[in-house]
Amino acid sequence: NRCFPGRKDGTSSERIVYRLFQTAVKQADYCIDLHQGGVRPMIDEVRVDAGSEFTGCVWNSHRFGIGYILDSQGPDGQLARVAPEEGIPTIDPELGGHGWDESSI
Repeated sequence: NRCFPGRKDGTSSERIVYRLFQTAVKQADYCIDLHQGGVRPMIDEVRVDAGSEFTGCVWNSHRFGIGYILDSQGPDGQLARVAPEEGIPTIDPELGGHGWDESSI
């Protein structure tokens, strides 16, 4: 989650992320970076860089149907921050810490 875009000669995590980023993410037209949010309760949110050139990301965030839209790039190394730097519109839904259950899916 915090090591994108990875490194070809890095740690095992960085190498996995590098391969994923190069072979899948960079080929994508859009990216949805799903997060579960851990075990602590969180608000249901979608992070999106609303000031970016990808105005469709805000629209897609509404369509995703999760509670709040936060104008945020996300932390360093997060896919939702790195992919837009490569020209790939990305949103980052957080599923609020309640896990993958019927309502979140």
